[in-house]
Amino acid sequence: MSLESGSTSRHVCSLYYGKEHFLVKTVQFLSQGLKEGEKVLYYAESELKEQILEALDEHYQQAAQLEFISELELIKVYLQRGKDGLQEELGTFFAGEFSKVRVLYQVSKVVKEVGQEAVWEFEEVMNEVLEDSNLLVLCMYDVIDLIEKDSLNFWLEQALNCHQSLLSAGEYLDLTKNGLVV
Repeated sequence: MSLESGSTSRHVCSLYYGKEHFLVKTVQFLSQGLKEGEKVLYYAESELKEQILEALDEHYQQAAQLEFISELELIKVYLQRGKDGLQEELGTFFAGEFSKVRVLYQVSKVVKEVGQEAVWEFEEVMNEVLEDSNLLVLCMYDVIDLIEKDSLNFWLEQALNCHQSLLSAGEYLDLTKNGLVV
């Protein structure tokens, strides 16, 4: 997905099944942004950080446009300063030479660190916060975690309701046009 002007899908979810599947989807998403000259930020388990870097084109591995970040900072900003504070913080991503930014985060890691309720509260405001921005956020959900917790139906419903699009098999399904978002 490109950050084309006029596109309204800025908050995207994707499901993956295990770490290998996560790496494939992550590298594809990040590589597209790097090739398009976007600032690319990602938040994932530290053990996957090096694997992601190794899988990316060598040209981008040390590039200033690629950065490992803490998505938790954004959640903390939201919880402390609300929606306006979050919008202000997201605006700092555009300092410098990049006019478009994409962010990927591994939801299971965030849930482990701040809890499920904080993640859902954050996810629910993202569509509004991202409106008319040049920021694309991909939230990656591990199906294995959900099955192990016997909460697959709940998480799927929540994820689909909180996002504008679903990334599946390299295609973006607009959840708002297909009546999947409540």
